Amino acid sequence: MEELGISIASKTVEEPMALIGRQLSYLIYYDSNIERLRDALKKLNDKKNDVQRSVDVAIRNGATIKDQVQSWLEDVSKIFHEAEELQTKLNVQTWCPSLKSRYSLSRKAKKIAQRVLDLKLDEELSNNVANPQQLGLIISSEGFKGFESRKDVMNDVLSSLRNEKTRIIGICGMGGVGKTTMVREIIKRLEGTSLFDDVVITTISATVNIRTIQTDIADSLGMKFVEESESRRAPSLHERIKQSKRILIILDDVWSELKLQDVGIPFGVGPTTNEVHKGCKILLTSWNEEVCKVMGCKDIFKVQALNKEEAWELFRATVGESLDNNHDLSHVAKLIVDECKGLPIAIITVGKALLPSNGKHEWNTALQELKNSLPENITGMEREVYSCIKLSYDKLDSDEVKSCFLLCCLFPEDYDVPIEYLVRYELGRATFRNTNTVKDVRDKVHSFVEY
Repeated sequence: MEELGISIASKTVEEPMALIGRQLSYLIYYDSNIERLRDALKKLNDKKNDVQRSVDVAIRNGATIKDQVQSWLEDVSKIFHEAEELQTKLNVQTWCPSLKSRYSLSRKAKKIAQRVLDLKLDEELSNNVANPQQLGLIISSEGFKGFESRKDVMNDVLSSLRNEKTRIIGICGMGGVGKTTMVREIIKRLEGTSLFDDVVITTISATVNIRTIQTDIADSLGMKFVEESESRRAPSLHERIKQSKRILIILDDVWSELKLQDVGIPFGVGPTTNEVHKGCKILLTSWNEEVCKVMGCKDIFKVQALNKEEAWELFRATVGESLDNNHDLSHVAKLIVDECKGLPIAIITVGKALLPSNGKHEWNTALQELKNSLPENITGMEREVYSCIKLSYDKLDSDEVKSCFLLCCLFPEDYDVPIEYLVRYELGRATFRNTNTVKDVRDKVHSFVEY
C-alpha cells in the first residue's frame, strides 16, 4: 500500500510538471517551431507540384484520377490554407508581440508541421495517379458529332494511319473547325485495334515550349526525367520512344515548323540511310496547310466547315429543344448560325451564351454584335471565331467575372493557372465587392472559375 501511495503521488507531481514543461516549450521554441513548419511546407509544396503535374497530364488525356490522390490533394490544400491564415497572424504578431499570441502561434505551427509529416502519399500512387484505361479512352470525345462532312475525312485519316509506308500525316483547317475534336475521335476509333501500342498527345501552340512537349510525352509513357536541360532530355526521350514498337505521337495545334530532333522524337533517316524508328508515326493538326508541308506530311487532310443543315443541328443541340417551339426566335437564330460560318467552336460558344428565355430583342442585339465584331491583327484568328468569343465574353455576368477572366490572359498560352495566384492578384487589385477576408476572395474566385 505504501509503495502504491508513493507511485500515485509521484505521478500526481510528474504529470502536471510535464504538462507545464510542454506548454513552456511552445514559448521557448517559438522560432524553431515556425522554421520547422516552413521547411515542412516547402517539401510538401514540392511534392504537391510533382503530383499535380502528373494529375494535369492525366486529366488532359481524359483519364480519371484515383480517389486517394484526389483526397491527398484536398488535404494538402486545407493545410496550406491553414498555414496561410497562420502566416497572416504571424505578420500581426511581428507588429504587436505578446506571450499569449506567441504561445498560441507556436503551438499551432507545431501541430500543422506534424500533420504535414503525417500526410504521406504512397510512392506507387505518386507515379501512377490515374485509373488504368483502355487505348482510345485516353481522351474524351464529348461533343463530337458524326456529321457526314466529317466521315470521309475521318475514314481517310484512319486508312492513312494503317498504311505502313505513311510516317507523318497532317490535318488542317481554319481555327475552330474541329480539328482537335476529330483527333480525339480518331483515338477513340483506335480502341480495340492492335495498330499502336502507345498513343500520346501534346499541344504545341503558337509559343513553342520544348520542355512542356517533352514532359507531356514522357508522362504519357510513364517516364521521369533526371536531366534538366532540353538538350539532355531529348536523347533520353528518344530512347524511350524507340522502346515502343508501334507508337503514334499526336502534335496538336502546330503553328510553325517543329524540329522533332530537338524534342527527342525519333523520326526520319539515320546515318545508315535506315529509318530511325519505323514504328513511330506522327499525326499533326494545324490551321496552316503550309506548316503540314514543311513538316513533311505526305498525306494532308482538310477539315471543312459544317454545311447549313449540320450547323443548325449543332446549334439546336447546344441551345436546347425549347428553341423549336419559339417561332419568334427561329428566324434570328438561323441568321446567327449563318454568322458562325459553319465553325463548331463558334456555334457552341454562341449557343451557350444565348438562351431562348432571353427574348427576341437580346437575340437581335447578339446578331448585330456578331456582325460588327472584327479582330485586329490576330494571326490565325478567324473573324467568325473572334466575334463569337467576344460575344460570349460580353455576356459574362459581371465586371468581377470579366476581371478574373482577363487575369488569366496575363499568363503564357496553355499555362495551368493556379487558383491561389488569382486569389492574390484579386486581393491586390481589390476589385471584388463585399469581400472582407482572404476566404471571401478565394470563394469568389472558385465560383467564377467554375462559371
